Amino acid sequence: MLIALRELFRNSIEHEFLDSFEQGLDLREEADYSMTYSEESAEGLVQAAQGFLAEAKGIVKIES
Repeated sequence: MLIALRELFRNSIEHEFLDSFEQGLDLREEADYSMTYSEESAEGLVQAAQGFLAEAKGIVKIES
């Protein structure tokens, strides 16, 4: 999914959102397999996801 997003939207979505998506994948893996997670990292990802969603809605022209 990350590779597809980077390829399809490389000129449309800010790189910070794609980097946050990748960080989310890494954090999920750590939580699942290493039992390492924190509320702070989860909150940061929720904020990044909200920004990503707003950006994506703008690309496909969906009103909030």
